[in-house]
Amino acid sequence: GNACDLLGASLTDSEGKSYPCLGFGDFESVEGKRRITGDCVGTMEGVEGDLVGFINKCSVSKKVESPLISLRMGYGNEKSCGTDGFRLNNCLGTHVTGPILVKNPNFLNYILSLLLGEKSVAIHNDYAEKAYEITHRALLARMEQK
Repeated sequence: GNACDLLGASLTDSEGKSYPCLGFGDFESVEGKRRITGDCVGTMEGVEGDLVGFINKCSVSKKVESPLISLRMGYGNEKSCGTDGFRLNNCLGTHVTGPILVKNPNFLNYILSLLLGEKSVAIHNDYAEKAYEITHRALLARMEQK
């Protein structure tokens, strides 16, 4: 649940103890005593269409200069809707689960292209694409109701 947070400079637990992290980004994450959960919809540069998923975390990350996902629905780095995750070149971190690769075929193919380069072959799975369409449609309908 805190792998994305570990990419930053520090992580402070719910008791106030601070730990140094990997330092790929300058951001700091602070854990609270309550979980922050909810469905999300957003976009990511390089990935066609929306990403869908579920965010389940207990931290707030401040000063993330290169977020991964721009959210239209859901809790982001600083809890309110905005941005989620962190990106530095091909180092990607997010709090979005779902599972994110299974629920987002375009994102899976994007990751494969990063890993395999020119050797990459897009994976098409009718069941995964149908599941994405159903989830995406339901979340957009929920956004319209608000």
